[in-house]
Amino acid sequence: MTLVKLVSYYWLSRDEKVSKDKLLSAMNGEYFAKYGVHNLIEEDFFSWILHENIVNEALELFMGIAKELLKYDLAQINEDFFKEIYENIVERGQRHRLGEYYTPEWLAELVLGEILNLWWNRSNEPPRILDPACGSGTFLVNAIHIMKDELKRKGWSPEEILNYTLASIVGVDITPLAATIARANYLFALGELLGYRKGSITIPVYVADSIKLPEVKKTLYGGGTPVYEYEVNDVRLQIPVNVAKDRARFGRVLAAFKESIDAYRTYGNGRKRSEALKQLERMLQSVVTQAELAILKNTLNNILTLIDDKKDSIWIYMLSNIYIPVALSESKFSIVVGNPPWVIMRYIENKKYQDFIKKQFISYGLLQSDQTHLFTAIEIATLFFCRVSDIYLKDGGIIGFVMPRTVLTGSLQHEEFKKFRNPPMTLHKILDLEDVSPLFNVPACVLVASKGGKTEYPVPARRFSGKMPEKNLKLAEATQYLKAEDYLYQPPQIPQTKSLYHDFIKAGAAIYPRNLFFVEFDAHPTLGIDLEKPYCKTSQKAVESAKEPWKNITVEGNVEKEFIYVTVLSEDLLPFRCEFKPVVLPIKPMPSGYRILDVEALRREGYNYMASWLEKAQKIWEEKATKRMLLEY
Repeated sequence: MTLVKLVSYYWLSRDEKVSKDKLLSAMNGEYFAKYGVHNLIEEDFFSWILHENIVNEALELFMGIAKELLKYDLAQINEDFFKEIYENIVERGQRHRLGEYYTPEWLAELVLGEILNLWWNRSNEPPRILDPACGSGTFLVNAIHIMKDELKRKGWSPEEILNYTLASIVGVDITPLAATIARANYLFALGELLGYRKGSITIPVYVADSIKLPEVKKTLYGGGTPVYEYEVNDVRLQIPVNVAKDRARFGRVLAAFKESIDAYRTYGNGRKRSEALKQLERMLQSVVTQAELAILKNTLNNILTLIDDKKDSIWIYMLSNIYIPVALSESKFSIVVGNPPWVIMRYIENKKYQDFIKKQFISYGLLQSDQTHLFTAIEIATLFFCRVSDIYLKDGGIIGFVMPRTVLTGSLQHEEFKKFRNPPMTLHKILDLEDVSPLFNVPACVLVASKGGKTEYPVPARRFSGKMPEKNLKLAEATQYLKAEDYLYQPPQIPQTKSLYHDFIKAGAAIYPRNLFFVEFDAHPTLGIDLEKPYCKTSQKAVESAKEPWKNITVEGNVEKEFIYVTVLSEDLLPFRCEFKPVVLPIKPMPSGYRILDVEALRREGYNYMASWLEKAQKIWEEKATKRMLLEY
């Protein structure tokens, strides 16, 4: 949603007069570029708000927001201010699908404190810090404030602290909205340091998939200068490697590209291309070498060709973000910290991405190829931990990740992860958060490890417990409600023999979508229920848990008692008991299993009620199912 631009209106509202022209310049990023901040607002997926058909309505709406923001002094903020705004913009179900569980301030402070204490015991040099799944920027903001205070104590000048921060505290997130909010938070966190900059800045927060590097080739331009090359629409876009790695220079290059492309779009046709190229050359003559300039002019020329061919797109946005994971992987970091996505494989909807994840799990030795029965239950956070350590963390570097606590249990799918063998890691400490509330929807822990060496158990662990009045406290306040107890963690032994119940358990059927089959009985308050053919309707729980395109889909009607069964889901298995859920299924028991009946067979055998139910379900399925669903089911 376009409230991602809220930060724009705050800074704009500091002006005495907020005109529509100024507001428009904030919405498209020109307002900030004018003052040397190039990528706070990018020409990205949210640029639709500037479409000529709706821009006037948008300006009226955001003019009101800008005026409301005058009531607040956001310059005093020292935390992830936009976290709750983001959580309100993006519905809970969407965040669950993406595995987004946002970290409270106190936990980010606690994790960073543990990691930095370990770092300062090893080195006197300030670390380079990466959050590869930064969300709205909680860890980045806290890292900036902690490092500002530490470097001030060490006698660094404000200008030195600013330069260090922009070069060394970096965030990446796959969600464009989250990354933009993180940039706003980052800018707030810089605070007074902004007044000490000598030139323009690029906020080091990028949109990318941290664990799936883009198909960027590293090659030589003209046989000499190393370049990153990305191909789109059969056109090669190249950026010099040394430019991509130098975030300050790269920011100025992107700004020059943007101005040249904007001028070409406004005034351009074939005969104006030379002017656009000349403008790029003028803006970059003191920024890049002649060899680098030749490469960049060639890339601009290719982009202008795409524009001429009506293949216009968000080219600056692509250039700004596409090369980032590759460049970051080559520069390496002292510290990787954050809260990675908590997604179980079965919730990943993209089949190609599922295949990529499976290959990576096997590649890192987290599962074997013959353990396919575990794939649906594997947790992406464990792969994220291993892969970002492998790609971005330098030897001896430290990683601190908030993880689902299931990684500490005897779950078979996490057995290999706890060995920390690929890449070799030394697990130093565990923060056990199971008894802290409110926190996340599932129990959590923090793993602190360094790259290299070998993990040997037991490992020191600290168990926190306590109930806080709210989730997002600062650490100084949270400690008033928390108790800590130290213990030694040893991974639970996984039994090597089969359970006594093994031979009695079979893999259950996949019933999908549940709206069509999971039911509850509609009993009349006086007449009760017809036991021969009870009146059924889709269970309320199935409706509430349904995803698109099955949301709010219901079926109801009488069904013969022969087709009413009960089933048990994993969530229904409780200690020493289980709960049963009624389902409507067109099957009949046979001596060696069950026979599935279609509508024609049901009517032939006289089961008209079940046949009618199945007809309704079939019609809904044919109307709502995607092509992929039809192929898979």
